[in-house]
Amino acid sequence: MRPEVDATLQAVIERLMGEVQPALPTTYGQGNLALMVMLLAASAEQWDTAAAWRVEENTQLKALFRAAAPVVEGELAARLRAQVSAPDVGLRISALNTENDALRSLLVDLHAALEELEGPAARDIEQAIWNELAQSCRRRQLHSVAI
Repeated sequence: MRPEVDATLQAVIERLMGEVQPALPTTYGQGNLALMVMLLAASAEQWDTAAAWRVEENTQLKALFRAAAPVVEGELAARLRAQVSAPDVGLRISALNTENDALRSLLVDLHAALEELEGPAARDIEQAIWNELAQSCRRRQLHSVAI
């Protein structure tokens, strides 16, 4: 037997909604249970996509940094190059989150530096940042959270 997290959470959700919620004496308790069920459903959905969207986002940010390194100068360019050439962190969610946090922090520094630069190359990288931020929101979007 291989208990998958998403299937296990779905079974818990069904039991909570089918057996526990109707037995609760107050609408307050039922509302709290419904909130817990929504959080479990979101967790189940995230379980399935957790590594995929983190790997995709980290890869996209590194590609953006690769393109931006020649546009900026000095210490920031060196930091961008170092981040692009950093070794693969594997597929553990905690490691991917740590890497993503570092990449997003560097993205803020890059964006701030680009605002000080003139020229079409800086504007192109800025637009790429905005595009990636929009994609980042889409990656994190929950699709199937229902009670």
